[in-house]
Amino acid sequence: GRPSRERKTVERYAELTPRSTPAKKSAAILQGSGTKLKEIPNVFFKLSKRKADDNLQSLHTLLFGRKSNVHFLKRNLAQFSGFVWTDNPEKQRNRIKERLDKMNKEKLLDFCDILDVQAKHTLKKVNLLQHMFVMI
Repeated sequence: GRPSRERKTVERYAELTPRSTPAKKSAAILQGSGTKLKEIPNVFFKLSKRKADDNLQSLHTLLFGRKSNVHFLKRNLAQFSGFVWTDNPEKQRNRIKERLDKMNKEKLLDFCDILDVQAKHTLKKVNLLQHMFVMI
């Protein structure tokens, strides 16, 4: 019959680092100068009633600068007690303002609702942002 070609040996891809890194479960949440959200009854109530959704994930990213594992999302948010500015407060504050600026009005109103900030739906986005900057 026909001469068959020589088969190459298959080199299986082996992942060098293990998938789960238990050390990085959740980074320490720094204590801010304010009250923890879980100690504010209305905020705690609203957080406890919600499912972990995209808006909560966005809020976590805004407050902590990184995304969270779904299991720790609400727990982390409840621990938030204010921003902890490290090296350059003005620069960090501006970064948060820029992030808020990029979000749509509905998301901002949802944040206001979760955080128990009184905000009318009739407010223009600019006014809503000013309203929220008071918290920062």
